[in-house]
Amino acid sequence: MVKFNISHFLFRLIAISVFLSLASLITLFTLPQSTYAAGCGGVSSDPPWGTWTESSNVNAISFGGFVPGEQWKLFHKEDGFLAIGEYIDGTQTVQPDRKVTFNPTSAESTTHLTKSGGHTLSIRDLIGSEFCSVHYNISSAETLICDITVTAATSLAPGDSVPGGGNFRYVDPAGKPIRNYEEGLQVDVWLTDRAGTERASIVTTVNASGNYSTSGIIIPSITTGEEGEWRIRAGPHRLFGKTEFCATAVFVSLVPGSPIPTTPPGGGAGGNPCGVTCETALGDIPVEAQKFATTILRIGIGLAGGIALIIMVIGSIRVLTSSGDQQKLAGGRDMIVGALAGLLFLIFSVLILRFIGFSIIGFR
Repeated sequence: MVKFNISHFLFRLIAISVFLSLASLITLFTLPQSTYAAGCGGVSSDPPWGTWTESSNVNAISFGGFVPGEQWKLFHKEDGFLAIGEYIDGTQTVQPDRKVTFNPTSAESTTHLTKSGGHTLSIRDLIGSEFCSVHYNISSAETLICDITVTAATSLAPGDSVPGGGNFRYVDPAGKPIRNYEEGLQVDVWLTDRAGTERASIVTTVNASGNYSTSGIIIPSITTGEEGEWRIRAGPHRLFGKTEFCATAVFVSLVPGSPIPTTPPGGGAGGNPCGVTCETALGDIPVEAQKFATTILRIGIGLAGGIALIIMVIGSIRVLTSSGDQQKLAGGRDMIVGALAGLLFLIFSVLILRFIGFSIIGFR
């Protein structure tokens, strides 16, 4: 009598599914974009398609070339590994003019459809199968930037206040100022030594012109060898941690009134030779701390996902070629389970980090 082993059957099924999924991905990414998006027909909207910005209120989106009387749904998804899509305006019926029109709510159009970044709109049937899709990008209407200046004529010594200040303001994509940072909002200003260690900090507010002062920062006591170029940094106030938006040099010495040394271009010995970004085999990596961390995290997630996929493929091959060999079957099964567990851990860890960083701390 032949025994039916349900666990062996399930893992063979998983192995086959992995191969089919891989084949589907290869097919999808090798098809030309026109094939993938064929059938959507003309796209029109209010405001006109292709003119949306972050401040747009999208009242209607129409797709042409459908059969009158058919019913379709509009699905929206932001670009991103962990982005979650949503249906817009429920189910709509194609009109006699062969168009299907969707009318997003105000919250959908301003919070989701016109958020800065890439977006995909897809037409789907009542069971959720995609018929066609269109992709578009929304450029950020404004970006918060700041500057900071230290007005000391000589090096600062322990006990000195840091004279100077800066400005926070919003600019458009071309760099043209739009408006000042809101009066009364708090900003973090902090001082770091040559090793990058924070030595002093304050929380201050901006005035109606978006200006703030660094005078609340006092140079702390130092020891011989700590003199030199320190950094004064600023960014929007965060409940936890600090986010640098701008920084400048401040020269610290043991002797009050010492002249400010001349720093060679590029920071001198030990300076940063890359400028704003460093060109690497993995692409351009920013040198600014926050952008550097974001880039490294994104590269790490991509590599981890790729490794997990390779392990699943190898495990699937072992399962499919086991021919009843329990050792090979168990080995392949363990590889698939390990890869799936790693992927789940990766996905949920990123979700938790995003929730903590964006929803609780307020990082941007």
